[in-house]
Amino acid sequence: MAIAVCKEWKVQSYVQQRDKEWPTEGRHILAQYDDDSIVVYQAYSPEIADYAVKHQRYSTSHQYCRDQ
Repeated sequence: MAIAVCKEWKVQSYVQQRDKEWPTEGRHILAQYDDDSIVVYQAYSPEIADYAVKHQRYSTSHQYCRDQ
């Protein structure tokens, strides 16, 4: 059985990241990684998140597009 290990991820305010770290144009993938894992940030609308939490899966409705 695998044992979960808590990671110490770098955390900054949105404004600090936006102003100093992120590219100013184009599409971006926000993530952090180490030798063992990759953590990717994905934003969803409240409706998509509520459905996913309640049903433990994403909706097949047109509101959610995996190609974005």
